[in-house]
Amino acid sequence: MLKEQLLDPMVLILIGAALFSALLQEWTEAIVIGTIVVVNAVIGIVQEKKPSPPWKPCETCGRPPPGSSGRGRRAFSPPVSWSRATLSSSGTGDMVPR
Repeated sequence: MLKEQLLDPMVLILIGAALFSALLQEWTEAIVIGTIVVVNAVIGIVQEKKPSPPWKPCETCGRPPPGSSGRGRRAFSPPVSWSRATLSSSGTGDMVPR
């Protein structure tokens, strides 16, 4: 587990940065970066060991949402104020008043 955490590409870059900072005798930066790597590894190990919650099936997955026809399309009912002439006379690109 620890090996997997430390072989992550971003962690390898951080380890390299910590070593480079230590080489330049920038001790504060090296210690901070090293601390970040250690904390990241600890959190990763804890998350891997923690059991995941049991899977529960979705209760509404098989039902169509309210207002749909159940065939993948939304059910459409025009407002009462629309007349048949309004619905049939409008075409593509026509301006419809609000």
